[in-house]
Amino acid sequence: MIIEERLEKLERELAQGQGGPGASGTVIRANCFVLENEDGQCRAVLDVGEDGSRLVLRDENGKTRAGLAVFKGEPALVLYDAAGKVAWRAPWRTPGG
Repeated sequence: MIIEERLEKLERELAQGQGGPGASGTVIRANCFVLENEDGQCRAVLDVGEDGSRLVLRDENGKTRAGLAVFKGEPALVLYDAAGKVAWRAPWRTPGG
């Protein structure tokens, strides 16, 4: 493979988000990741704090629709309806209870 072919292959892979040098085994360390759409609107958050970690997923209107967390060693999964009300939760607990 000549250099031009290798360069074209690498450019295609990078454009498709498939790799390039360091793609496998790369470690990124942070306390919080915010994923935004092309308009800069937050669509997902992954963060870690002293008491736990969480993943929050938002819809195209910015409303939280799902949350997965481990807080003080306890796991939780919550799904929200379009109005922002809890539609399903595991473990099922009433707030504060």
